[in-house]
Amino acid sequence: MPPINADNMSYTFVISIFLIIVLITAFFKYRKWKRRKKFMASLRASWGVPKQEFNSEDLVQQYFIYKNKDTSQKTLNDQICDDLDFSELFKYLDRTTSVVGQQYLFAHLRNRDIKKEELLDFDNAVEYFSANKPDREKTQEIISSLQNFDAFYLTELMFGMMAQ
Repeated sequence: MPPINADNMSYTFVISIFLIIVLITAFFKYRKWKRRKKFMASLRASWGVPKQEFNSEDLVQQYFIYKNKDTSQKTLNDQICDDLDFSELFKYLDRTTSVVGQQYLFAHLRNRDIKKEELLDFDNAVEYFSANKPDREKTQEIISSLQNFDAFYLTELMFGMMAQ
């Protein structure tokens, strides 16, 4: 048996630490890859499917209320929305990935003053993302950080006090 000296021990110790660091790094990269794979599978499965849950309508409409506070004649009023059962219509149409998307869709649907170019741009975006799955999934992945309930308060951050 060769004699154990300080140089041999320190060399073995350094290699052991290096291997442990490599194994830990590989483990965390593998976990991250598995989480991302699972997340992407859930994004793909939810594409075009109505949401099962619905967030607070008060929070969903905050962006609409603030954005249209001075142009109420250019939007569907509350009476028309009640007659149309707008809440149920919105729940049916909502296929958004983020709460910010929900707020934008709500405001877009209640707006009566939409120009033809805006509709064409919106339609082109829908067609583009329907036809370009990699771009759609990458965009969904980026936007998914706004799925958090706290993202509803971006309206407050953007416009100041919550819309009343």
